[in-house]
Amino acid sequence: MPGDQVLVRGKTRDSFHPDVLSTGVIRVSLRRLACAGAGHLEQMIRGEMDCMRVSVHATVRSADVGTFGDLHGIYLKLLVDGGYIDATVASSETLVPKDLLDSEVEINGVVSGIFDSKMQLTGILLEVPTLEDVKILKRAETSPDSLALTPTG
Repeated sequence: MPGDQVLVRGKTRDSFHPDVLSTGVIRVSLRRLACAGAGHLEQMIRGEMDCMRVSVHATVRSADVGTFGDLHGIYLKLLVDGGYIDATVASSETLVPKDLLDSEVEINGVVSGIFDSKMQLTGILLEVPTLEDVKILKRAETSPDSLALTPTG
């Protein structure tokens, strides 16, 4: 369960991401998940919050369905104070990403990085375990379905 202390046996992947190809997981103790600290873009982009669980207040600018390993999820582009970050919400739940567009949200997740081919940090990715970690604070006033079509030409 989230918050439990575990012993993971396995090997890390050749990556900056904290991914472990596990051969076994043993629960060591039961704990409650610690409250997430406030995530500030300036600290995240400097790497000061790498792999830390944070809470971010943001506006959802785009939401697309994606696949993350064996799970389906949502890939979000979020506007936070100071700029943009991305988030992946890995979930097997029924997803309706258009309901999130232009909504103000509070998201709890783990800070990760987006790297270019030279392994230079180019952006921030928030890894979010479930939709329960996305709290809608204020829904968008207008649904995307209610907007008139506009020709691109």
